[in-house]
Amino acid sequence: MKETGRLYKATGGVLDVLPRDGRQFQLEELQKFVGGYIEQVPGTGWISGKPIAFCNEDGLRERLEQNILASETFGVALVGDVIEVVRKYQYAGAKGGAPRA
Repeated sequence: MKETGRLYKATGGVLDVLPRDGRQFQLEELQKFVGGYIEQVPGTGWISGKPIAFCNEDGLRERLEQNILASETFGVALVGDVIEVVRKYQYAGAKGGAPRA
């Protein structure tokens, strides 16, 4: 499994980001991207079949700037920077082959 990220900046724009180790984001990395403790954006998550996104848990209390692009993308009012994490699964075996057990 390999993760990639899209950082929705409250000031506008989206940046592609990668985990430090090149494989999977660590909690500290996600917290740094959103500027504090993380909270899952409602309606996102791998159980729903969608990438998971995180925002700053204390963003409203800290009066962070509204993130218009992230709010439109995820369908919920969001403030501060938001990171979306996309998981890509890599299977061993031949091209187009089935995953190994």
